[in-house]
Amino acid sequence: MKNLVYYFTGTGNSLAVAKRLASAWGDCELVSIADAVHNGRYRIEADTVGFVFPLYYVNLPRIVQRFIEQAEFAGSPYIYAIVTKGFPVVGGALGHLGQICRAKGRTLSFASYVLMPNNDIVYCSVPDEKRARKLIDSANAKINRLFPLIARRARRIDPEPLGFIRKARQDFFLGHLKTSWKSFYANGQCTGCGLCVRSCPVKNISMAGGKPVWGPLCEECEGCLHLCPVAAAQHGKSTQGKRRYWHPDAPKGPLN
Repeated sequence: MKNLVYYFTGTGNSLAVAKRLASAWGDCELVSIADAVHNGRYRIEADTVGFVFPLYYVNLPRIVQRFIEQAEFAGSPYIYAIVTKGFPVVGGALGHLGQICRAKGRTLSFASYVLMPNNDIVYCSVPDEKRARKLIDSANAKINRLFPLIARRARRIDPEPLGFIRKARQDFFLGHLKTSWKSFYANGQCTGCGLCVRSCPVKNISMAGGKPVWGPLCEECEGCLHLCPVAAAQHGKSTQGKRRYWHPDAPKGPLN
């Protein structure tokens, strides 16, 4: 039996969940969706296939949706998904992912949300360390409860009471991405270390004149904002002075 877990992550939340699942399987390959897209690896051959990613604007991240839409599934694998999110109740990704799978002649059998520390500092704020640790511990405990269900190929999809707003939020997000990248910049604190360049999952950041420059391929994972060692990376005026967040178990470097 071959087990695959695909993941996309911004600040390590989804990576931490993906690693926990892979460890529970034992015999499992962990695959970065960003790397798979970059290398054109869309064929999926496995008995179980898991997708782990963060909730973006009540939906899938754009890169995750495009990858799954183009994926070529061999056979009839058991497909499941774990979606990390920063706020309770909201969510429409599971229903949409199920639709994508059905359009490909496949079935999303199991899908659940896991509440983790919010990392959106463009519109919100991140929790303090104590609150973040509590959320992470709770998320780990939930994964430990969910895995036995996944291992025995259970069929269950979390309810999404606010799923009806997904389409409107998705349309807003896709329109937002067309111009949002223009608001990223590095302030005078920037040391030119290039860590943001090396860590961007979609290779959207380059160096010019000793400072990072953002391009139009941004997925707005906000990893660059949180990873910058001197908090020089900013998005307009909304992120100035805000606390940064990085999953405590994730390496301070490229995650995808």
